[in-house]
Amino acid sequence: MLTFFRKALSSWVVLAILGLVLVAFVITGIGDPFGGAGAPPAGSLAKVGDTNITEQEFRQRFDQLLQRARESNPTATAEQAAQQGAVEQLVEQMIGIEALGQFAAAQRLAYSETAIDRDIAAIPAFQIAGRFDQGTYEQALAAQRLTDRELREGLRSDALRRQLLVPITFAAAAPQALGVPYASLLLERRRGFVATVPAERMTGIGAPTDAQINAFYRANIGRYTMPERRAFRYALLTRADAVSRVSIPEADIKKYYDERKAVYGGIEQRELSQVVVQDQAVAQRIAQRAKAGEAFTSVASQLGGYAPSDLALGVLNQERMTETTNAEIARAAFAAPTGGIVGPVRSDFGWHVVRVDSIVPGIARSLAQVRDEIVTTLRAERADDMLSDQIAEIEDSLADGQSFTDVVAANKLTAVQVPAATSNGQTADDSGFRLAPQAAPLVARAFETAQGDEPSVQELDKETFAILEVTDVIEPRPVPLAQVRAAVVAEWTAAERMKRAKAMADAIVAEVKKGTTLAQALSSRGLPAPQPFEGRRVEIAQNGQVPPPLALMFTMPKGSVRTLTGPDNLGYFVVTTDEVAPGDPSTMPQVLQATQAEMQRNVGEELLNQFARAVELQIGVRRDESAIRAVKQRYLGQAPAADE
Repeated sequence: MLTFFRKALSSWVVLAILGLVLVAFVITGIGDPFGGAGAPPAGSLAKVGDTNITEQEFRQRFDQLLQRARESNPTATAEQAAQQGAVEQLVEQMIGIEALGQFAAAQRLAYSETAIDRDIAAIPAFQIAGRFDQGTYEQALAAQRLTDRELREGLRSDALRRQLLVPITFAAAAPQALGVPYASLLLERRRGFVATVPAERMTGIGAPTDAQINAFYRANIGRYTMPERRAFRYALLTRADAVSRVSIPEADIKKYYDERKAVYGGIEQRELSQVVVQDQAVAQRIAQRAKAGEAFTSVASQLGGYAPSDLALGVLNQERMTETTNAEIARAAFAAPTGGIVGPVRSDFGWHVVRVDSIVPGIARSLAQVRDEIVTTLRAERADDMLSDQIAEIEDSLADGQSFTDVVAANKLTAVQVPAATSNGQTADDSGFRLAPQAAPLVARAFETAQGDEPSVQELDKETFAILEVTDVIEPRPVPLAQVRAAVVAEWTAAERMKRAKAMADAIVAEVKKGTTLAQALSSRGLPAPQPFEGRRVEIAQNGQVPPPLALMFTMPKGSVRTLTGPDNLGYFVVTTDEVAPGDPSTMPQVLQATQAEMQRNVGEELLNQFARAVELQIGVRRDESAIRAVKQRYLGQAPAADE
């Protein structure tokens, strides 16, 4: 899970370059990327310019990341993510994206509708057989509950950020001399030994006295304290249930078909390329040379400054072409043959020269052929309306004072009672209760709701909502010693074994420093012989996670010996570094090349981060650290501090 969150929450500027920011703005609804700093108002985590980043927006984004994490790790929890720093990283990501969007707007950067059309046409999800299909596009938007305008605004803001960031990345350069010392370090060779002092070898400890048990219990009371728990109940409303209740009359199916002849009725489409310039004379020269046989891409580049990738309009029907340009240009483009050059013709954008790359004949599909497709689309649309209306009615009923029980009964929903559970969903007893995966986000929501608050409607994802009511709040409390006595005895014994193992490891180190070999010091105590190691940094790094004793060996001076605590109270390591041979990059030039490439990436990202900080300073950013801390504490199942 840590790897997922690190990837998902990596540098926001890198996300912008990769084109992933669209998800943050369009899917999660972070807000208008071109909004406008005083302190953040109540309910906000930060204020960027004049735009607030609210806790609700953060929570929606956080839940989505957690949901994606659970696709690869079903046991991932919000508490784990918060422990790994996901709260702070996500807040910074949202701040950075918002700041850069406002900066782009202030610089009056632009991205045309034509360019957005091209981007949309190139998205595989909107294509059939490699060509853009309007019907597929509309269905995909409906499935994601997006409008055409929302998608276009997301693509535009994403493109503006790339316009700012990509040049910075490509301008980055790292001198070769910078990579040499790092490559030398990777190729450094070391030889030494690793010994273990197992805690299980420490015998003769005996049973603890009652006084020792009591003292250990009190000193480690945090281990035996049950964190805050909350009991709640919920009832789910899902889009799938709404879909199952929708019936579509035949008349509505026929009407839908008739209104979309451009999609189903065999309307001809054309694949078009276009140049738009402000000078009529330039447009005239482009058209003349293209009509004379010169390659359209070459002429457009020479006279208009267009790259080949900037020319494509994609596959359009005449109606869509009219919306993109104007009726005169569309009529001319759809009257020309394949390879024909149209123009120059004027629009509000300038002088257009259009080339007909290919003609896609209209293939009519009968109502019978597309009936199932239409029914699916209409069901989805009406289910969305039905669910939206139902949620609005439920919210009105709750606002009017109706109880959870009454609202659930009136809407014929199924209530689920969740026993008192911690913020990671664990119950105090082994009741065997398991929360449905789709309701998992409700645990965090329950910890954000005070006992006595009115029931509320919570959006879990785009297709699932829930009515939530917290029924009980159990404050953190220690588990009585009598209930955990066996665990306390076991942990006391393990701690005593570790104390003796440390004393023995320290004695071994002292003897080795005086000249005794590590093997002799171990043998005299009946411990296993040390394990030799010889290798280079680059070799152990290739095996993934480096074992802690080897990592320590590569930090120690030649001729030194040290101890290292082993994991899980298993004992101690004793590590020696006997030889250190400097690395020579000339013997492995590929390592130097790889190091240099990594340096180049690091320099590029450092420049991006510096630019990001400058943007934030110019736009103005105020963080509410106490609110951010309180959000994290709720995910960790901790009550906020009294002064917060």
